Amino acid sequence: MLLGGILQGILGISQLLGLTTSNNVYFIITGSFYNPGPYGGYLASLFPIALGIKLYKDPIGFKLNIEILKSKITNYLLDACLIILLFTIIISQSRAAWCSTIFVTIYFVLYKIKYVKKKNKEFVLNKKKATVLLLCFIVTSIIIYVLIYLRITSVAGRLYIWRISSNIVDKNNFLTGIGLNRFNPIYMIKQGEYLENNPFSPFSMLANNTEYCFNEFFQSFIETGMIGLVLLVCIILSILFIRNKNNSEWILIVKGGIISITLFSLFSYPFHVLPILLIFFVYIAFGAFLSPVGHIYILNKTLSHIMSFVLSISLCTICIFIYEKVSLYYQALKNWNTAVLIMANYNYVESLPFYKAAYSVLYQNGYFLNDYGKNLYLMGNFSASNKILFEAANVHITSFTYLTIGLNYDKLDNFMLAEKYYKKAYWLCPERLYPLYLLVKLYERHGKLQEACSLGNIALHKKTKINSIAIKQMRKEIFLILNTNKGL
Repeated sequence: MLLGGILQGILGISQLLGLTTSNNVYFIITGSFYNPGPYGGYLASLFPIALGIKLYKDPIGFKLNIEILKSKITNYLLDACLIILLFTIIISQSRAAWCSTIFVTIYFVLYKIKYVKKKNKEFVLNKKKATVLLLCFIVTSIIIYVLIYLRITSVAGRLYIWRISSNIVDKNNFLTGIGLNRFNPIYMIKQGEYLENNPFSPFSMLANNTEYCFNEFFQSFIETGMIGLVLLVCIILSILFIRNKNNSEWILIVKGGIISITLFSLFSYPFHVLPILLIFFVYIAFGAFLSPVGHIYILNKTLSHIMSFVLSISLCTICIFIYEKVSLYYQALKNWNTAVLIMANYNYVESLPFYKAAYSVLYQNGYFLNDYGKNLYLMGNFSASNKILFEAANVHITSFTYLTIGLNYDKLDNFMLAEKYYKKAYWLCPERLYPLYLLVKLYERHGKLQEACSLGNIALHKKTKINSIAIKQMRKEIFLILNTNKGL
């Protein structure tokens, strides 16, 4: 795992130096991830391993009789690993990763002081050492304060997301939740309703297509209810309360890893990032392995053979079943990728068979359905496009979903439904100009010139995050419509 962290760190540094490109045009550094947030979280989840081995390499090496841990080369390698991880965590600009790294470091240092005090009876926390600890606490507090106000808009955005998310929970879903992976479609509907009822809310400039709650415990509560939340907390606490004197250093590293991911999950979405989720399960498995052995039951020879045979057959059956499912899923992803590449060359009809082939497997994948629906729209098959897009809206809603539905109804000359879905798309993300532009054009075409001019004036004076060429072109067209109908 550490090797993976080092390779990711080197990749991040190479992206910073411009030697390689990131996976997102909006960020310089992403590692092999799409966003620097999960990238920083991945590195922060591995940091406790490097720091733990560095601080406790002597007792670990002594207990396991590993001579290599005592060598200078190992010491230098650990130092290099820590430097790479720390540097890339910092440049990732993930404040959640920064916070988890700071608190894990404090946790390890406090344990180290306790460890030294236990080994060295003459150890005394004199004024000098107490002053150093106090300074560390003050510096940490300042860093946390700066982290909060470094990008205050991002903090405000998360607070609004949590506020709107709280409206999802009611007496009907308090215990069992709304269902796994149902957060996005339910939340986006609530976000649209909130912004429509509060058009002057500061969140209107921050609102975006939100996929996660940015707090895994809160999202777990929303999706799986109080039952799921209690189970999640119990799993984490069961690892944090493990005691085993023979492996105390390794248990400390496991606990550090769990604490790191848990703290990161309070402000991000690590359980929805596969590499971090795998690391989390590795920590849990290793913690369970290190926990004290309970009662041991010895089976007789005959029963042992029967159990082994049944388990072997069951395992083989499960493996065959998983292999078939994974093979189908992999082929569907290949078909989808082929369809996207063909569509990128404007060959919409040629891409359709690949979308159809992938649909039988990916019919619950919101990203795929939105993509498929867009291709059908570009083909001119507007009714079929809306059928797919309404399926997409059941599993994954974005402003793009409603916008394309509106475009389909516009092409089908259904004014009322086109207006409805343009407005829905706008209220999901009020900062965006495109839905207003489409509404102005819709009103003009259907002779509703007063509504077109009224909305056009709003669109012209609307603030946007990015003043792109497309936005300038839209403003220009709206301005021409207003000039043409000056008397209204």
